[in-house]
Amino acid sequence: MATKKVNVSLSPERVSLGPGETAEFVATIHNTSDVVEAYSVDVQGIDTAWSKLSVTSLSLFPGDKETVRIQVTPPISSSAKAGSYPVSVRVISKRDPAIGTISSFILDLGKVSDYSLGLLPRKTRGRKGPFQLAITNNGNTVSTYKLEAFDPEGVCEFRFKSDTVAVDPGATKKTPLVVNPKKKPFTGAPRLFGFSVKSTPLEGDPKEVEGELECHALLPKWAVAAITVGVVALLALVVVLIAGRGKVGPLPIPAHDFRVEGNSYACEQFTVDGACTIAVTVKWKGVDVDALTFVLLGADGMERVRTDGAQAELLTATGQRMLKVTYTVLQDEANKSKPWKFYVANLAETATADVTLGIETES
Repeated sequence: MATKKVNVSLSPERVSLGPGETAEFVATIHNTSDVVEAYSVDVQGIDTAWSKLSVTSLSLFPGDKETVRIQVTPPISSSAKAGSYPVSVRVISKRDPAIGTISSFILDLGKVSDYSLGLLPRKTRGRKGPFQLAITNNGNTVSTYKLEAFDPEGVCEFRFKSDTVAVDPGATKKTPLVVNPKKKPFTGAPRLFGFSVKSTPLEGDPKEVEGELECHALLPKWAVAAITVGVVALLALVVVLIAGRGKVGPLPIPAHDFRVEGNSYACEQFTVDGACTIAVTVKWKGVDVDALTFVLLGADGMERVRTDGAQAELLTATGQRMLKVTYTVLQDEANKSKPWKFYVANLAETATADVTLGIETES
C-alpha cells in the first residue's frame, strides 16, 4: 500500500443518476510532504469510458493544493447495470510510487426498463402452430415478464412452456408457444386464425406482437373425391356379388411397398427466422403421387409444415416411384434429436407405412 504523504478530499461523496446522465465530482489534492511532487490521477471502480478528468497529472509544492474535476457519464446500455458503485480516485507520486492515497465516492445508477418482443415465425401452417416468443432485454437490470395470448374470436387454445420469463440485461430468451384451434376445418379450404401475444413486465409498459396460423383441412378435396369414388366402387361390387350369387371373387388390392430412405435427417439450411429444412425420400410402387398423403409429426404430436416446391415424382425402370418431400422445423427442435414420425397414406385403399426419424443438425 502506498505511503500517505498526500491528501485527497471529494465533493460530493455520493450521487444518484440514470444512464446517459452526467454527474461532476471535485477532488482536492493536498501535498503534505516537504518536497515538490508530481502526481498521476486516475479513476477506478467503473469502466474507464464512463469518466473524464480535467487533468490526469499535476505538480504541487509542499503544502500546496489543487482541484481536479471528474465527470461521470454511464452509457445508455444494458452494460451499465443498475446498482451502487464504489468509485475510487487514486493519486500516486510519479517520483516514488510508494507515496500516494485513494479516496472514494458512491455512484448510485438507476434502473432503465426497455425491451423488444418478437414472434418466430410470424405465420405458419398446420393443424397446430409451433411458435417461439423472443424477448430481448435492452434495459440495465434483470426483468421479469408475464406472458398471455388471445385471439379475437376466442376459438384457440394457447400453451406456453412458461408464462413467466426472467431475462438478464442484454440477453434474449425464447419461449415455445403452441397455438391450437378448437374448431379445425375437416374438409374444404384452409382457415386462417389470427392471434396476439402480450408481454407485461413487472416494471414498464406491456407490448404485443401478432401472429397467424393457417389451419388446413384434415381431408383435402382430392381425398374426399377418392373416398367417394371408393364408396361407389364398393357399392357396385356388392351389387355385382349379389347379382352373381357369390360367383365373383374379391378384387385384389395392389401392394404399394411404401418405404422411407434412412432414419436420420440433417438440416440442410437455416432461415433468418431460426428454422431449418429437412428432406425425406419416399419410395413406393403403384399409385400416382396425387393419391398419397405425406405427414411429418414431431414428438409433441404436432404436424409440421410441408415446404412448397418439393422435387417432382420420378419413375424408375423397375416401376418404383420416388419423391423428395421437404419440411420446415424450428432450429431449437432440430437440436434435440427427438423421435419423429413420418406417415405415408393412400386414403382410397387405406394402405399406410410409418418410420421413426431422428432430427439432427449437421456438426
